[in-house]
Amino acid sequence: MLGELLRHLRIYGVLLRNSFMVQMEYRFNFYAGLVMETGFLLSKLAYAYVIVSADVDFGGLRPSEALVVLGCYTLLTGFYTCFFMANNFELSAKIRNGDLDLVLVKPASGLFLVSCARAEFSLLLPNAIAGIAMIVYGAQLSDVPLSAATVAATLVALGLSLSVAYAIMILPQFLAFWFGTTHAVTQLSHSLWDLNTVPAAAFARGVRLFGTFALPIFMVTNYPAYLLLGKLPAHGYLWLLAAPVVWLGLTVALWRFALRAYSSASGWSQ
Repeated sequence: MLGELLRHLRIYGVLLRNSFMVQMEYRFNFYAGLVMETGFLLSKLAYAYVIVSADVDFGGLRPSEALVVLGCYTLLTGFYTCFFMANNFELSAKIRNGDLDLVLVKPASGLFLVSCARAEFSLLLPNAIAGIAMIVYGAQLSDVPLSAATVAATLVALGLSLSVAYAIMILPQFLAFWFGTTHAVTQLSHSLWDLNTVPAAAFARGVRLFGTFALPIFMVTNYPAYLLLGKLPAHGYLWLLAAPVVWLGLTVALWRFALRAYSSASGWSQ
């Protein structure tokens, strides 16, 4: 099992290197994407300024603490859009035009190759820089010491949360095996993701519980921030460890189930 994991990590390294080389070959597209993403980011920075200057609590969170949540959301958005978003979008097209056939015959996990085919580094840089800046600034305003242990624990929490975000966002794409296209459900899932611009504490208790445990979209950005702030309860640590296992396991199981409905490109009219 360890050998298989290392082999897939080596494959992923090759895929990332190829993605970077392609983007450097067409640098205008890379810089255009960088400028466009920076433009989108300005709206988040304006929102961050409003949060800090408004001096309004968000369900018990001070504005500076809410800024840490927004920073985690921005940072994770950068990683998700860089490494997974484009691949998720392309799954339905791969199913319709037959490219998935070529993926499935390769000597590696089909789900891995579909999920990690390429990366968009221009989408990562602005979000990562702004997200880290908001987290650090919010922590300083909240008088939270950024010790090595706290930073390390937060990074682990962010990694675990990213795996849950990947699972939540790719699962709706599996509907393409039956319906061929997933535009509507994709828009819905991204609208749910954007709810994280507001801390979960600001929502009603029922909504908060649903978004933390049933569909843990709130857990993804709130738990790393709460851990950094020292506000994560004991059950939060347990769910932070359990949620990736549950949701990644569900993703693998539903992927295998969906493949049973796949009849190659011949099943779809162009």
